[in-house]
Parts: sequence; C-alpha cells; structure tokens
Amino acid sequence: MIRSISFKIIHWFIFSLLHINVLYVFAQTMDPIQLDRPDQTETVYTVPKKYLQVENGFRIEHIGKNKYVYDFPSALWKYGITHKTELRLITDLAKEDGKTLLRPLSIGFKTALTEEKGFLPKISFIGHLIWNVKEGKFSRSSIFIPKFRFTFQNSISENASIGYNMGMEWNPENSVPTYIYTIAYGHSITKRIAAYIETYGFYARNANADSRLDAGVTYLITSDLMMDLSSGMGLSEIAPKYFFALGISFRTKL
Repeated sequence: MIRSISFKIIHWFIFSLLHINVLYVFAQTMDPIQLDRPDQTETVYTVPKKYLQVENGFRIEHIGKNKYVYDFPSALWKYGITHKTELRLITDLAKEDGKTLLRPLSIGFKTALTEEKGFLPKISFIGHLIWNVKEGKFSRSSIFIPKFRFTFQNSISENASIGYNMGMEWNPENSVPTYIYTIAYGHSITKRIAAYIETYGFYARNANADSRLDAGVTYLITSDLMMDLSSGMGLSEIAPKYFFALGISFRTKL
C-alpha cells in the first residue's frame, strides 16, 4: 500500500516538474519566490501584485499502530491584490482509514503590517475562514469557522533568519479553540539551496499539548519555481509518530 502510494507521489512530482519547467522557459527574472511551506511557520512575505502562486505538497504521516494519513496533494493558492496583501485558498485531498476525504476548505488573506527595524521584526497577519466539509459534503452547521495567526521574522545575518508564529484556530467538529505556536531557524546554504529546523505545537483547553519537531530543505529551480523536502516527528504522546513530505511550488503573472 505504502509502496503504491509512494510511486504515485513520485510520478506526479516528476510530471509536475517537467510540465512547469516548460511554462517557465521565458520566466521573468525577479525576487525569488517565498513559500509558506514546507515548514509550519508561515512566511511574512506576500505574493507580488497580480501574481498567482500555487504551493503543492504530498505528505505521509504515521499516527501509530500501522495507521497512516496521506495528503495528495494539499495546495495553497495565493493571489497578490496589492503589494502588501494576498488572497488565499487552501484545498486538501486526503486519504485516511481507507477513505478519500475532501478536508475543510480555507478562504482568507495575508497582509504585511510592519517592516523589520533593528530588533523589531517584520510582521504580517493571516486570517482564514474554514468552509466546513464533512465526508466530502459541505456542512450545514457551523459553515464558517475562523482561524488566524501573526507571523514574525528577524534577520540574524544576510543568510540566516528566525521566523515565528502565534495564533488560534477552532475545531470544525466542536468549535473548541486551539492555540498555535511555531519557531523556525532558516539558513541559505547557497543561492539555490536553503534549510531549516523548527519546533511547533498546538494546545487546547483540557487537552494534552501536541508538540512536534521538523526540518527540511528547499531548492530554487528558477526565481518562480521551487522544490522542497521535509520530515518531522512528534515530541508528545498525542502527536503523530513521524511524517515525510515533498512539494513543488510556482508563481506566474496573470
């Protein structure tokens, strides 16, 4: 089963890479693409005005007792409406317990608030409304559920930075709030290769903390095209045992 899913993931990944490379033969040179993936720490940067950016990823997560969850793929669609604000849509197709599921859709925006000045970080705000879906159908109750986070970034040097997020989201099933934190150290190894290490977690009232650790690398193919590979593990009892993820992301002007 895992081998079959892995083969499909690799096949999709190679096909997407070849297809997108053709689209970008005549790509315009500009500042390199900035992603919200593969880490959980959302970037402070927004998509340039009038650009569409799509961040695709496959993920295999082991949650214990020979039980796995597959994302194939999850996609974050972003469009820059100004130089500081982007619109966002998250679509996520998953397989769990032998069932293929359309997870709740998220519709929202990101906007830049402040620029980095000395010790003061660059700050952005992300807000989403979850469009609730159950078993592939839109729910008639609690249709829209909010989630938000503030994103921060401090530069350490020309090639290193620390990013961190704080926010809240509500469970579509019971509307219980969950608090989110992330902190990631990122380092540019070369002009094309970067790596990160990160810790993050979720905390809800009357529940044990869900703490995790992950790391990954990104490879910039062109200024508008990037690949990523990451892996992580749970640090607390209720967290998933481990996960592996790979992705490919691109942007284009509309």
